[in-house]
Amino acid sequence: MMRDLEHGAPVDQQHADVCIVGAGAAGILLASELARRGKSVLLLEGGGRDVEEASQEPYQGEVTGVKHTGIHVGRFRATGGSTNRWGGQILELDDLDFQKRDAVPGSGWPIAKSSLTPHYARAIELEGLADSTLDDDAVWKEIGLSTPGFSDLQPFFSRWCPEPNFARLHRDTLESKPAVTVWLHANAVNILWDDARFRGVLCRTLSGIKATFTADEFVFCLGGIESSRFFLQPRAADGPWLRSGLLGRYFQDHIICAGAIIEPNDQPGIHNAFDNVFSRGYKYQPKLRLTPAQQAAAGTLNVAATVSFLGDSDQILAQLKETAKRLLRGRWRESKPADILYALRHSPLLARQVYRYSVQHRAFNPPGGIIELLVHCEQEPESRSTITLAESRDSLGLLRTRLN
Repeated sequence: MMRDLEHGAPVDQQHADVCIVGAGAAGILLASELARRGKSVLLLEGGGRDVEEASQEPYQGEVTGVKHTGIHVGRFRATGGSTNRWGGQILELDDLDFQKRDAVPGSGWPIAKSSLTPHYARAIELEGLADSTLDDDAVWKEIGLSTPGFSDLQPFFSRWCPEPNFARLHRDTLESKPAVTVWLHANAVNILWDDARFRGVLCRTLSGIKATFTADEFVFCLGGIESSRFFLQPRAADGPWLRSGLLGRYFQDHIICAGAIIEPNDQPGIHNAFDNVFSRGYKYQPKLRLTPAQQAAAGTLNVAATVSFLGDSDQILAQLKETAKRLLRGRWRESKPADILYALRHSPLLARQVYRYSVQHRAFNPPGGIIELLVHCEQEPESRSTITLAESRDSLGLLRTRLN
């Protein structure tokens, strides 16, 4: 059930087994699992059903040190969180990521990857990928090809959620399950706690309406930046979360850069190896990575790469793909007549894409464009990057983020 604090009565007496603050990917999936196990859940979202400009205002922050656009790009205060705009790409951590590595200070987890195996399996189901092919070699076999061979690099796939917006993917849970109550425009601004135990969360709307939500247990799923900001606020300065001195430290984000321009000797071969694969309704993206032995020998962090095909028709293809996705998913109302006309005008390009997709099960990348090697790299576990607080306040009265 979805309710809106902007238009609903105060709910100070509403109590639940669990209160989850933040209705992004983590919050939605956790609410779904708890409801499945018979728990009553309050799910608090600071934004609305869709992305609203006004609700984005609290995310404005300061950036010091190296320029970083991620603090403002890709973060959305709305039901579904950042899944409103991401592409839906997922990839498990490698076994190596859990191991102690002498060349990587701070490396080593207290668990092995095998501890997460059953949870990864459930995550695949919750992400809408239950029927996808999880073995990389089997994906190549499905399209009639052998796994590409490289003398000193490992090929692998990332997988893409067919429905990347988790609010749409789990709409039934959010709107119909009696065990889950979603409150929109309920921005968490304060916590009520004593003896190191939470008693409630004070929320308010941008227009000033306030309500307190109580539960037996609380989970904060505000995102990496916002969770740190929330618990660094002065009114939380004596909380147990500050005892370790680690809150706000070691910030990490995706690193990606164009590492090289590729001039292939075998143009069809590079397309066979790196064009995205589409099989049985699922998308797989080919990638490469250094082997653990190579990383150890070179003293590097975990490094991987993919190939990007850039051409004059990229913008046209992107718009055609977006229109096609909406139509194939039954979201006809989201497509304007101009979108349909645009698709018709570029029907030859669309036809080549459809043929490559439906017959060859690959993405269509027009020949003659630039081919880049895009490099992704693990960051140092003990990064010098930090999240602290600025002196200015947002529209809710909270100190803004300062990211270094």
